[in-house]
Amino acid sequence: MLRADRVSGETGPAALVLGLGVFFAGVRLRRWRLSSFATALVACMVALGAWGFSSGWGATSPAGGETPFGLCGAVGGPSSSGGLGDGLVVPAMQALDCGEQEADGARARRVGAAAFVLRLRSRTKFEHLGAAAAARVVREAFPELIDKAAVGPPALPSGGRLVRYISPSAAQVALPGGHHGVVEADGVIAKKLAPGEYVPLDLSLKHSGEGFAPVLAAASVGIPQQLGAGVTLASTGVSLTPVGADGSPLSGSPALEDGAVALYANVASDTDMLVKPAAAGFDLDAVLRSALSPSTFVFRVGMPAGARLVKDTAGNLARVVAGRAVVATITAG
Repeated sequence: MLRADRVSGETGPAALVLGLGVFFAGVRLRRWRLSSFATALVACMVALGAWGFSSGWGATSPAGGETPFGLCGAVGGPSSSGGLGDGLVVPAMQALDCGEQEADGARARRVGAAAFVLRLRSRTKFEHLGAAAAARVVREAFPELIDKAAVGPPALPSGGRLVRYISPSAAQVALPGGHHGVVEADGVIAKKLAPGEYVPLDLSLKHSGEGFAPVLAAASVGIPQQLGAGVTLASTGVSLTPVGADGSPLSGSPALEDGAVALYANVASDTDMLVKPAAAGFDLDAVLRSALSPSTFVFRVGMPAGARLVKDTAGNLARVVAGRAVVATITAG
């Protein structure tokens, strides 16, 4: 579980220490999001990867058309999980033991010899990779993260056609039969260029100076060629830079543009970082490839002169505050 262990600093650069909790074998992903205050500037860490699996119960009717109910309510039919689990499940007993047989089968598969060997290999399979090999691993493990922009056109009703954007988060659509409607997104999808004129965001990367920037975002983002220079939100004066135990910036390999992200290989031991523009900021992801990957990361938070980093009493949130205004918010989750 991610946590914010310490937030310090009253003015200027401050240190944010982020713990990544328990190690799980294999390639893992952790995320930090930093976005402009226009949409409540957020730097959030989301635990992705190292996923478990859960299943819900469906009501499966037997031949007679009735759905059997046991002590747990609706009970599904025979297990379809395959492998060792099938031999451990007696379908007629599922209604009485609340699916415990299926759970036992799943546990047996997890602790089986083959599964153990795969987990053991995964702890070392992705060690000591060069930049190109690391980039291939990341793409294979997280293709949607690489290819899919953080923001795209809104989902339209069947047969609908987008006519124009009417606000940063809404668009007018033409519907079958000559009808019209409005679709509203959860976040920012367009930027205002002139009164009444909005254009869709384009978060694909373009070369800009010594690095990259999104083609059109709600906030100006600077993605450097070397991560040690820090990823910046020019409109807020806030930046995020990974640093080592001695406070020196971590850089890794120069940025590799791949799809919607800039990838920095080997920022730390068997650790790659990705920067991906978001609607009003950016996501920073760390890909942890082995047991040698760090369990804690330290980021320097660059702030405008006179700003301070204030930790929330809840312990999982910090704000960059300038005067009485909240310039940025950093959350851990």
